[in-house]
Parts: sequence; structure tokens; C-alpha cells
Amino acid sequence: MALPLAAVSISPRGLLYLGETVTLQCDISDYTDWTYLWSRDNQQLSSQTSETITISLPDQAGQYQCQGKRTRQPQWSNLSSSLPIIVTTLPETTLTVEPKPVFSGERVTLMCSVGSDSSWSYKWYKDRNDNKPQPVLGISPQWLNPGDSVALNCKVDKTSTGRRFSWYRTVPYRAGLPSLSDKSYSLQPLSDNVNSEDSYTQIPAGPTPTGGYVCRVGRGDPVYDTLQSEAFSVSQKKPTQQHFRSKSLSLSCEKKGNSTGWRLRYTERGVESGCVSNWRSITGSTCTIRSTYTGDSGVYWCESGSGEYSNAVNITDLDRSARE
Repeated sequence: MALPLAAVSISPRGLLYLGETVTLQCDISDYTDWTYLWSRDNQQLSSQTSETITISLPDQAGQYQCQGKRTRQPQWSNLSSSLPIIVTTLPETTLTVEPKPVFSGERVTLMCSVGSDSSWSYKWYKDRNDNKPQPVLGISPQWLNPGDSVALNCKVDKTSTGRRFSWYRTVPYRAGLPSLSDKSYSLQPLSDNVNSEDSYTQIPAGPTPTGGYVCRVGRGDPVYDTLQSEAFSVSQKKPTQQHFRSKSLSLSCEKKGNSTGWRLRYTERGVESGCVSNWRSITGSTCTIRSTYTGDSGVYWCESGSGEYSNAVNITDLDRSARE
């Protein structure tokens, strides 16, 4: 009898760039009680035994394979084919000015282009002589058990001496605190949040230190700050896996007695967002996605105005449907 088949899938799909994180899933055709064995470049990853793993680029790029093992017959699945994880060089940005040369009093048109791809959004700067590097925040573990500590690591491309690292936790928006760019969150400094080490351990003050975290890097006197990292979230326990093959999806935040103030959050590539887009609507604490597609797959959870976090749900296997 042929062994069950194993295959590695990746989310999100498409080109992969420096600083991104991606999730790999080991799909095995039969049975459900597998222990999953992962390898990169023919070297077994002994610490990885889950159906899904999250890797950071470019440090963990390579050829990935998976295989299943169980206590009953059959004890093994086939070894999957290799899935290459390759980091793509970021495209160059070109700024053009019309007319050229420019004379006093003339109207000027500036055009920013990124290769041949037209799907980019753009940020514009004036009187800025250099680009601030954006640090990348790493966090482990992402899914917590009660009493677990969280280890944060802040990396930045441009190295220099005398760097100082600042560490923050995201909280619902509060006046007087620094904010994320979308103003939906403020940044609450962690205790002793400025130091010279690029790592920080958050000891849980309560059952778990769930929530979002951000780092910044500064150097020099006066202090020159980098951009802040993207917010990275950790949730209590590993998310429940939910598979859907539906063209619409409703998600509700419920708490016994009162659900007021709870809102749905969603993460893709470590970047949080809420129930917002042309294809989503929100009523109370229920978010309805009227027309799902594969990009809606991801981890969803609820968050209260006081910073409480619910359990997380990893929604996968959504149908790709046309949005007219």
C-alpha cells in the first residue's frame, strides 16, 4: 500500500523580500495524528514538529521538505518534494521631474516608478537627505502558554556603534503617547525600555504577556532615531485551525455578559489590521467578509478597548473568488 503523500505549501504566495516572514504548512493526504518532521537544505529542524512553521527572511531561506510520523500504521508518510524559499532583491525606485530644467514660477510634475510593476503605494518626502533604516522585530514564541516569557530581538541593516534600543507594547490609542502611523494604537514603553542590547525579555505581569510589540533604534548625540518596526503580535496559545471553503465569512467577538468595545484584529506577515477594506463590513463586534479570497487567510483574534486579547483562530483554505 502506498504511503500517504506529503506536500509543503506557503503563505503568502508570490515574491519574497528581505525582512518578511512566511508560513509553511505540511499537508498530508490521510489521517490526522501526525507528528511533523521538517528539514531545510537536507538538515532536519529538530525543534519543529508542528503542521505549520513560520520562518524569517533572509536568515531562514532554503529548500524545505516535510514528512509525517505516527505511532500507528502507516508510521510514515512520503517525504515531500522540496519547496525553495528564495529572497528577491528589492526593485529600484526612480524619481523623474518634468520639465527639466525647472525655472522659477513653473509647475513641476514628479513621478515615482518602481520597475515595471504598477501595484505599489508611495510615500513622498521633501528636504530629506537620507532614508532612515527600518528595524525588523523578531519575537519568540509567538503563541504562548500561561507563564511564558516573550523574547524580543530588534535588527537593523545599517550598523553603527553607540546604538540604543527602545521597546514598546501597543495599547489602545491614548492621547499623550507616541502612536503608530494609523493612530489605532499608542505605544506604551516597556519597563527600562531603553538599553544598548538588541534583545529584550518581557516577563509576564499577568497570566500571559499577549499583545503587540514595537522596537526602535537610536544612535548619536543628539539622538538619531530609525523608523519604528512594524508591530508584531503574540497571542495566548496556538491558534485553532479552521478550514473554510465559502465565498463569505462572518467573525464575531463575544464575551459572556458584554461584548461592547471588542474589535476584530487580523495579521498578515506580522502586520496587524482590523475589519477594514472595500470588501468588509462591521456591525457591532461582527466583521463580515462578503467575498473571500486566499489573501483573507490568516490569524484572527479579538481585542478589547482595555487591551484584553481573546484566543486566536487561524483561518485557512479560503477559496479564491473573483471580486467584481
